[in-house]
Amino acid sequence: MLTNLIRTPQQLQQSHHRRLFSTQGDIQQSQQDGSTAIRRSKQAAIGNVNPDGKTKRWFKKTGIQQYKLADEEGYAILLDDRIIKTPADNRMWVPSRRLALALAAEWDTQEEFIVPRQMPLTTLAATTLDIIPIKRAMVVDNLLSYLRTDVTCVRDRHPIVAGRQRDQFVPILRWFSEEFKVPPPAVFVGTQVIQQPEELMGAIQWMLFQLDDFTLTGLDTAALNLKSFVLATALWKDRISVQDAITGSRLEELWQQGNWGEVEGEHDVEKYAIHTKVASASLWLKLLPKST
Repeated sequence: MLTNLIRTPQQLQQSHHRRLFSTQGDIQQSQQDGSTAIRRSKQAAIGNVNPDGKTKRWFKKTGIQQYKLADEEGYAILLDDRIIKTPADNRMWVPSRRLALALAAEWDTQEEFIVPRQMPLTTLAATTLDIIPIKRAMVVDNLLSYLRTDVTCVRDRHPIVAGRQRDQFVPILRWFSEEFKVPPPAVFVGTQVIQQPEELMGAIQWMLFQLDDFTLTGLDTAALNLKSFVLATALWKDRISVQDAITGSRLEELWQQGNWGEVEGEHDVEKYAIHTKVASASLWLKLLPKST
């Protein structure tokens, strides 16, 4: 992945903010009554879009369409007058108008060629619609596995790193326990393997199974890139910023880089890639309906 194609969290959020509030005149907004309009709409299948950005832009404008069906209610994303279909042939829709406008803006900013890696929210939408419904139990298990060995529960053997970890993670762990009304996660040193409290794991598992697919996708993406379920939930609940979450997840690595330096062309690209994915997950969660 080229560095100049990766946006920082600040650039990502500023870009989507501008698109949300300055391009609404360019993005079609249709509020035709749902079931009839949505079923009769033409379709734009995106499963054949080249992942390397070699597919030419074929549409002139983007839009959203509000609708309501028996099994779902939300906003579909339009390319010209065609509803986007995911790679698995599902209708691309999201539950909030703000998120729909953000997805439409991603497509609207594509120029001569469509570059999928520049559309992280579209990727999250396709993941939610195509993968989560059939692999929900596996996603929940993955999130629980991050909690079992959460980066916020690890204390390094080096006293300087361990001190930084305590300073940053003790308040977050206290918040986590209070927010979800669960026992505090167990803390361990180095590679020591311990069991997290059964009451904690059971309560969090129950909570995860109650979440909708859209929220689950955002949490899974954040936890995957932060290596931490606790930091992912703190990001979801606006307890910490994107930058603080990423810094917390990399305390030991940052200390080592401070002593030995970065590997140019490796650490910097990885850093920007993680920033983009975590910022996208954060923005995704913020644009979902508050009740979701």
